[in-house]
Amino acid sequence: ITYVYNNTAPTYTTCGADLLDENRSYYYLAQNVTGPCTITASQATTTLKGNISATSTGYTVTGNIVGNGNHVNLQNIAVTGNVSSSGGNIAVSYATTTALFSNNVDSGMSAGSVTVATSTTGAINANGSNGTANGGNGGTVTITNSFGTPVGSIVTSNGGNSTSCGNGGNGGIVNVINSTYGTVTNTGGTSNTTGCPGNSVNPGSSGSVTTTGNGYTPPQTSSAPSTNSATSNNNSAVSGTIDAFFTRNIAPLLFNQIKKFDIFNPNSKTNIGDTIIPSIFQDFKVPTLLDFTKLPSNFLNNVAKFVLNKENNIELFTVKSNNKSIDIAIKYNKANNTVTQTIRVETNQKLDIKLNTKNEAVTGTFEKQPIVFIKGLVSITAPSKPGNYVLKADNSPVTLSIQVAEPVKAVEVKKKGLWTWFKGLFR
Repeated sequence: ITYVYNNTAPTYTTCGADLLDENRSYYYLAQNVTGPCTITASQATTTLKGNISATSTGYTVTGNIVGNGNHVNLQNIAVTGNVSSSGGNIAVSYATTTALFSNNVDSGMSAGSVTVATSTTGAINANGSNGTANGGNGGTVTITNSFGTPVGSIVTSNGGNSTSCGNGGNGGIVNVINSTYGTVTNTGGTSNTTGCPGNSVNPGSSGSVTTTGNGYTPPQTSSAPSTNSATSNNNSAVSGTIDAFFTRNIAPLLFNQIKKFDIFNPNSKTNIGDTIIPSIFQDFKVPTLLDFTKLPSNFLNNVAKFVLNKENNIELFTVKSNNKSIDIAIKYNKANNTVTQTIRVETNQKLDIKLNTKNEAVTGTFEKQPIVFIKGLVSITAPSKPGNYVLKADNSPVTLSIQVAEPVKAVEVKKKGLWTWFKGLFR
C-alpha cells in the first residue's frame, strides 16, 4: 500500500499545532475549541470555517485569532477574543467576533485591508504604523450588511506618523454599506522634519468615507445562513438612525411650585411637617478629645492620582485581580508630562485593568500585541515567565510596567506530637 500525503485538501483543526500550517483551501472546526489560533498559512485565500457545512451553525473559538502578518479569513464562526493580523488582510463573513485589528506592527508599514460581510463585530482597527521615515497608510475597510456591537463600535483607519524626516501616512478608504457602526476616523498621519530641516515633507491626507443604504439588524436565529442567503439580507435593512429605540410621545414633566420658608425659624408659618430644625450652632461643643487616625499606606498614591487626573488631565490605570485591588506605584515626569505606573504580580495571574477614560473604546498594546479597552476595561493574563513587561494605551502618556515574579512557596511546618517532644528531651 502506498501512502500519499495530501497537504491541499480541506481538513478539520483543533486550533493546535495543526492549524493552517499548510496552504489548503480551508480548515474547519468539528467542535468548540480553545484559542489562541495562530495562522501561519501564506496563501491569501486559506479560510478558517466554523463548520464544514455552510448551512449548519458554526462552532466557537474561545480566545484570540492571531495572524502574525498573514491573511486571516473567517467564515460561519464565532470568536470570543480579538482577531489580529498584524498587517495582513482580514476577511470576515457570516461570523460573530469582538475587535478586528489589521494594524501593522512594523515601523512605517501600511495596515492590511478589512472586509466584513453579514457579520457582527466589535471595533475595527486598520491603522498604519509610525515610522522613523514615512508613516504607514491606513487600510481599506469595507463593511456590508453588518452590525457593530456594542452599539457605537468605532472604525479607525488612520495613517501613521513620521517620527523623523518623513511624510505622514494617508488615512484609509472606508465604505459602510447597509451597516450600523459608530464613529469613523481615517485621518492622515503627521510629518516630521527632525534630522532634515528645510526638506519638503507633507502630512498624510485623510481617507474618504462612503456610507450607502440603510442600517442593518442582525438575524435573531442562531442558525448559519445558506449559500444564497446573501441576497435576502437586503430585506432585513432598517433605518440607519436610532429613532426606533426611543418613545416619541413623552409626557411633559410637572413640577409643583417651591414654597419659601426659613428652616432655622421655629415661628415660620410654613408647614414643613412635624420636625422643627433648630439653629445649627445651638449647644455646639466638642464631646471628647480629638482622635487622630493613621493615614492608610496608599494615601499619597491616591493623592497623586487625584492631582494627575484633575490638574494634568492624565488618564491613569487601576488594576484588580479576583476583584481585589493591586497596589500601584506612580512616577510622574513633569518635564515631559509622562507617567509610569508599576505593579508587581505573579506569573499567570489574571488581571483586570481599567483606564480612566470617557472613550467608548481605546486601543493599545501589551508586549507588541494589540489590545482594546472596551469602556475603559481590558482583561489579560500575566506572562508565564518572570520579568518586566509593558502595557500601553494609544494616545496616552501613561505606561503600565508589570513586574512578574514566581509565586512565593509556602514553608511547610511539621507538627510534633507530645510523645515526639518528650523523647527529644533525652537526646
